[in-house]
Amino acid sequence: MRHLLKDSRVAARGQILRRALLLIPFVWAAVQFCDIPGFADKSKGEMTHAPAAPQVIRVLPLSDLDRKFRSDTAWRGSDAALSVALDDERVLWFFGDTWICSSGKNGKSEKSGKGSAKREMVRNTVALQNLRHPDQPFRYYWRNSAGKGMGIFAPADTNDWYWPGAGTVYDGRLYLIVKRVKSKNEGPPEFQFDWYGDDLLVIENPCDEPDKWRWTSFRLPDHDGKFRMGTAIACYEGYLYVFSSVQSAADRINAHPAGLARITMKDLVAMDMSKWQYWGGGNGNTHGAWSNSAQHMTPLFPDAAPEMSVQRASDWRFIAVYQPPLSPHIMLRQAARPEGPWSAPTRVYTCPEANIMVKGRKTLTYAARAHAELSKGNELVLTYCVNPGGMEQHSARPDLYFPRCLLATLK
Repeated sequence: MRHLLKDSRVAARGQILRRALLLIPFVWAAVQFCDIPGFADKSKGEMTHAPAAPQVIRVLPLSDLDRKFRSDTAWRGSDAALSVALDDERVLWFFGDTWICSSGKNGKSEKSGKGSAKREMVRNTVALQNLRHPDQPFRYYWRNSAGKGMGIFAPADTNDWYWPGAGTVYDGRLYLIVKRVKSKNEGPPEFQFDWYGDDLLVIENPCDEPDKWRWTSFRLPDHDGKFRMGTAIACYEGYLYVFSSVQSAADRINAHPAGLARITMKDLVAMDMSKWQYWGGGNGNTHGAWSNSAQHMTPLFPDAAPEMSVQRASDWRFIAVYQPPLSPHIMLRQAARPEGPWSAPTRVYTCPEANIMVKGRKTLTYAARAHAELSKGNELVLTYCVNPGGMEQHSARPDLYFPRCLLATLK
């Protein structure tokens, strides 16, 4: 009898163990739903509150990438430094105002009669990076006309110019949002411009040499200046999410609060500009909703920048990287979805160049971004830009006006 009782107990324990093992996948799934801060149900994307701020383990200089921006003899410095994956092996880089050698073309420079390179500035340039051969230098591109340098892109009105905003490749085409800019006389030299609108450029042949691209421009909505589009973009669940500067909510401290619009990739390809949706309407009790009315757009967070990045990380989150206007600090926020709710910011890095004085002017640092094409796992490749000021400062310190590169490791 004792042996029978012992055997029955062993059998019962075995059944309990087998049932427990069968439950492990379900327990693991439940843990995954609960493991994301602010989530009620991961599968449905339900959010209860903003996640905790991201934690940074370390930030290191990325010298190899730094050198690629300084190794060309004709391309002599720029800003913006936006990257777009052309395919698995090639990355396109887009730059704003760029110093080039006046008689150079695509990485080839000639010397002036005095033996030194004569520089001129063009409004935008492009570079091509080969990921299969990481030791190869960047190939830089701009246009030339009658011996004078020109940007790759220019609007029909020759008094205006384009600066790159954000871009993506979809179905063999490159979709690039660019800022429409014109000059103004007010303010310090480095701020004598007016970003007054945005265009969407559709490049039909992005795999060709950039100076041979064929492109068409489309005007993006701004609804009487309520917002400026294309501070960053993210592709997710069949939509193109376009982050924007909500000008109607700006103030002297927060000049570019982050707003959000979206359009399906299908409607984007069809260029149906009537299909944009706008996120907003949230308050302390509700998170917000999508609407077809642009008047609905309200900020996701206040201290955003006119140039930033938002990328899908390898885990559950989206990461926003930016520098608040006129701030030397690079900030990170995270969210489970593009529309948030977004976490509080984490300071990642303070740009030391902001302490440099050149001819009585303080150096600006700005346009911090992450580069998803180069980032892996919890490591983010970041860049930021450095600008010494007006022409007098650029002439005194030509070494400053280059992107700086970092590698940030997140927890």
